Order: sequence, then structure tokens, then C-alpha cells
Amino acid sequence: MLSRPLAIINWIPAKALLTGEFTGLALAAPVIGWLFFGLGAIVWKIGVRAYTSTGS
Repeated sequence: MLSRPLAIINWIPAKALLTGEFTGLALAAPVIGWLFFGLGAIVWKIGVRAYTSTGS
């Protein structure tokens, strides 16, 4: 469950709001979401730089 970004930025905060159990992970979810976004953007830029067309 925790290996999936959607679960971290969506399910954990929703569970905390519905049950009232605010943990450190629920409060850190926005920061974790931005970290995943930043990592994805870096990987995207590397991939775009390395891309060569198929030539067709």
C-alpha cells in the first residue's frame, strides 16, 4: 500500500479525516506527494533528453 503514491497522497489523509487518527504519515502526505511529483518530473526530463524518434 505505501509503495503507491496515490495511496500516500489520497487514501491516508482521507482515512485520517474520517477516523480522526492523525499520524505523522497523514500530516506528511502533501510533502511526500510533492517529492513523488519532483522525482517524476526529473525522470521525465531525463527521458525526453534521451529520446530519439523512430525515424518513420
